[in-house]
Amino acid sequence: MTASTTSQRRRRPFTLLVLCLLLFGRFLVFALIAVGVGLGLQYQTAAELNFLTTIGYDALIVLTTVFAVLFLIASVGLWLLKPLAWQLTMIITGAWMFIDIWYYSSDSGGSTLSMLTSVFIVFYLVQGDVRQLFGATQNR
Repeated sequence: MTASTTSQRRRRPFTLLVLCLLLFGRFLVFALIAVGVGLGLQYQTAAELNFLTTIGYDALIVLTTVFAVLFLIASVGLWLLKPLAWQLTMIITGAWMFIDIWYYSSDSGGSTLSMLTSVFIVFYLVQGDVRQLFGATQNR
C-alpha cells in the first residue's frame, strides 16, 4: 500500500461512510421487496406497500428494481468519489421524497422511517466536507 492510497482513504469523511451505508441499506430494502414480490409474496400487512400495490405487482417489481439499482449505483459511485454520483443521489432521493410525501398525505398514512432516511441522506449530502469532495459549489 502506497502513501497516496493511505492518504486517499483518510480524506473520506465519516459523513460519506454514513451516506454510503444509508444508500446501500435502501438498495437492500428495495431489492428484497422486488424479489419478494417477484416470488409472489403478499405484502398485505406492510403499510409501506399498500399504496404501491394499487399500481399492480408487475409495475411494483419494475419500480423497486429500478430504485434498487439506482441506489446501488449511487452508493458505489459516492464511495468511489464520482461527482455524478452526488447529483444522482440528490435526484433519486428527491424523487423518493416526493413519493414519501405523496404517500404520507394520502389516506394510508405514511412511512416515517422512509422519510427520515431521505432527510438524513439529503442532510449528509449537503454537508460541507461531502460537497467539497464532489466539487459541489455553495451558492451564497
